[in-house]
Amino acid sequence: MAEMFTITSDTVRFNSDAFKFDRLVPTIEKALTVIMADHSRKYAAGQAPDGSAQKRYSAAYAAQKAGGRVRSRRGLAGNSNLGGSSVPNLKVTGKLLDSRKVSSSGMEVVARFEGGHYSRFGSAAALASDLRRRGFKLHYLSQENQTLIRTRLAPEIEKLTRLAVKVEKS
Repeated sequence: MAEMFTITSDTVRFNSDAFKFDRLVPTIEKALTVIMADHSRKYAAGQAPDGSAQKRYSAAYAAQKAGGRVRSRRGLAGNSNLGGSSVPNLKVTGKLLDSRKVSSSGMEVVARFEGGHYSRFGSAAALASDLRRRGFKLHYLSQENQTLIRTRLAPEIEKLTRLAVKVEKS
């Protein structure tokens, strides 16, 4: 009669208490803050977040802007961003771009337009929504941005995995 052998392999144990997704939130917040700064640089150059050309201002609006006659609820927008440029840099007053904020709640990290805006729309989010409806490309994550987030998350996920996965030798 043949002898029976039992071979036991190492055991892999996963500790779900050690793998806390909320530890990834600060990394995502930092990545989105970097991405928003990159978007601001691209908007100043008349580009969309993916680097493509932004939609041109209408001829009437470009003329108003060149003449320093762009109005808001508080009168002329009048700041140093007005001038002859017809590059759609979204910086007549700077308030729309300044209203972009990164925030988190639980397991969600989001970049949004917050606060009021002195235009007929009343809020930065409403103005941004109207600009998007009219063809301006703003406030979205390009493929490059998504890759940046994944690249920044990889080492953090590796750390969590080292904490959560243990191999017990047989």
